Amino acid sequence: MFKIFIALSILAVAVFTAPFPADIKSDLLSAGISESCVDGISEIARDFYTANKPTHQMDHETMATLFKQFMEKVGEFMKTQSPEDQAALKKLFEEKKADFEAKMAAAN
Repeated sequence: MFKIFIALSILAVAVFTAPFPADIKSDLLSAGISESCVDGISEIARDFYTANKPTHQMDHETMATLFKQFMEKVGEFMKTQSPEDQAALKKLFEEKKADFEAKMAAAN
């Protein structure tokens, strides 16, 4: 479960920041994800943020629950996207996970 959480963290940033950050959009596009797919993820992030604006007082459990709900929405959306977009997003998650794990190993 923790590895999935790490692998999907790039999209978590999108949930808790508004508007959809340009650097995240750039990362998604650079990974080979189509612009229409990125726009769909961006729309999900905006709608989710509007409905669930986080506060600094949110506890870890609440944030984790919101993250899970957001990822479920993105997962459902991705099922409607092309196999190429699905593969590109999976590869991006794997790369981000590897980068994170390398940074964690270097910090220890």
